[in-house]
Amino acid sequence: MSGRITITSVNPSLSTVSGWGARDLITDLRNGRPPLWNRNPRGWVIGPWRTSDLIAFAESRGFLVVLDEWAEVR
Repeated sequence: MSGRITITSVNPSLSTVSGWGARDLITDLRNGRPPLWNRNPRGWVIGPWRTSDLIAFAESRGFLVVLDEWAEVR
């Protein structure tokens, strides 16, 4: 297993991803564009429309993906 990432839904248009290797996963998913950092809650910003893509991408690389109880997967 490569690591563990946690996806937290902040509001309907913003989710954060935290954990070791989360930034690299998002950067690879977005074709080299680095994500923004959110201070509260701490994590890398991703749109909820990309959440399902990130989950599939992370699991294919051996990561354990943890969703909080409010996380929305579309």
